[in-house]
Amino acid sequence: MLFRSLLVALLAVVPALAEETKRPNILWLTCEDISPNLGCYGDPDAQTPHLDALARQSIRYVNAFSPSGVCAPSRSALISGLYPSTLGSLHAVSNHLAR
Repeated sequence: MLFRSLLVALLAVVPALAEETKRPNILWLTCEDISPNLGCYGDPDAQTPHLDALARQSIRYVNAFSPSGVCAPSRSALISGLYPSTLGSLHAVSNHLAR
């Protein structure tokens, strides 16, 4: 009986705690094969007014590092959040070229 009462009390408190927690508003944009060819990165020819406005109100990364020097393993790392060696995609391009 005591266990049920504690369980009911806990189930009543947990949703209230979840509502009080403020989550950050995160929008992660990634693009591939365009380099920094966006207006917010200084490209005078890029016509990206909406992305530029978003960048003015956001955090913009100006230094980036890749877990691999090859595009396919780097993309798999961006998509999954795991190292290419963990996913088995590290040698994806070299295996393809060896065929």
